[in-house]
Amino acid sequence: MNRAPNNKCRLMTIFALTWVTAGMAAEVFPPPNEVGVVAGIGAAHAAEIAREKTGGRVLAVRALADDEPRTYAVRLLVNPGLVRTVVVNNDSGRLR
Repeated sequence: MNRAPNNKCRLMTIFALTWVTAGMAAEVFPPPNEVGVVAGIGAAHAAEIAREKTGGRVLAVRALADDEPRTYAVRLLVNPGLVRTVVVNNDSGRLR
């Protein structure tokens, strides 16, 4: 009589252990915003917001270091020959 567990049983065991381990890791390592990292959007998200609101093509994004809260200047090609710069707030995502 073969007492070795079948493949289905092995897969179920591996799945269960992986699922339990992932749940424990989520409790031990909380997301960055829960451990004191400043919340806000990144440069890529700022570019996406500016593109959606203006309909232009993103040419460049740079952080404005002297502003508080941090903001991003996004240069967009709005129409052929028309370049527009918008400033995106890091906290709210609003344009100014």
